[in-house]
Amino acid sequence: MNSNVCIKLHNVSKLYDTGENKLQIISNLNLEINKGEFVSILGKSGCGKSTLLRSIGGFESIQQGEIFINNTKVMHPDIHAAMVFQDFNQIFPWKTVYQNVYYPIKVNHPEIQESQLKDHVKYYLNLVGLSDFLDYYPHQLSGGMKQRVAIARSLALEPSVILMDEPFASLDADTRNILRKELLTIWNKVDNKVTILFVTHNIHEAISMGTKFLIIKSPTDIQYFDNNVEGEKGIAKSPEHKGFNECWSLLNKMIRGDL
Repeated sequence: MNSNVCIKLHNVSKLYDTGENKLQIISNLNLEINKGEFVSILGKSGCGKSTLLRSIGGFESIQQGEIFINNTKVMHPDIHAAMVFQDFNQIFPWKTVYQNVYYPIKVNHPEIQESQLKDHVKYYLNLVGLSDFLDYYPHQLSGGMKQRVAIARSLALEPSVILMDEPFASLDADTRNILRKELLTIWNKVDNKVTILFVTHNIHEAISMGTKFLIIKSPTDIQYFDNNVEGEKGIAKSPEHKGFNECWSLLNKMIRGDL
């Protein structure tokens, strides 16, 4: 596998079989995603966006093919791929902000010295703007702050891939806009070393954030291509950027099935 490739899917098929009904989600998908990409994943409801994400993370099994992250075959969830979900149930309500980030690192990296671990946790909480909330519990936080905790915890594990399943969908519009920009800022601060796969229903959000698009039209028609809207990598794009509106129209037609 090319050394620049982070994620590789080889002849991947995913089928849900209830006994009475069979639903093909992905069929013979071959895909390579390079390191440091921010991939916006779009498609109609029920097309398999979240299933694809969970399969890459090892949270769901596949019936055929192989998935690799950095040349290692994905067999089960591990620290190479962290996942951020839409809801806030992934953070422990009985633990503080600090403890929520500290705990998974302590479990997965017991070799890290306590003093180093404390600095490590504080570094990533500072990165997401939560340095003043270390001792707060989730019930004391807003929805946006809870998602910052989830993002900090994912980053602190220093994975190769972060899988984000509509992480801002349940937030209000203003908070979503703020977090989009903050996520890109954080991604820049880690030098784009992390590959992000970001599921969204929002075309504006997909264009604003992604360096690439992955459009799921059907189990056999999944298209992967560049975001060519002008603008600097890692900086949120807006309709004022050249090519934004044309890109929005193209993606909308693809999702609707007009192309």
